[in-house]
Amino acid sequence: MSSEITFNDSKYKVRPRTLVGTSEVPGMIKFLVINRIVKNESQAKAVILGVVVLLISISAYLINTSVAVQPAIPSPSIITDN
Repeated sequence: MSSEITFNDSKYKVRPRTLVGTSEVPGMIKFLVINRIVKNESQAKAVILGVVVLLISISAYLINTSVAVQPAIPSPSIITDN
């Protein structure tokens, strides 16, 4: 049983950004630098990382508080009435 599989690679070629002529700077970093929020790319990366850490910690806090169950506090009358 011999089956031949062929791929048509010419239809789906991906060219790197340098060959296409666009810059290799990601859009979010470029946005931060152009709008003068940060001075250079390394500061932009630090800001983006800080925002990601902040958002993850806020998400973890919100998930923890929405799932947490308050402990039941029995009234003293239930405990002493036997």
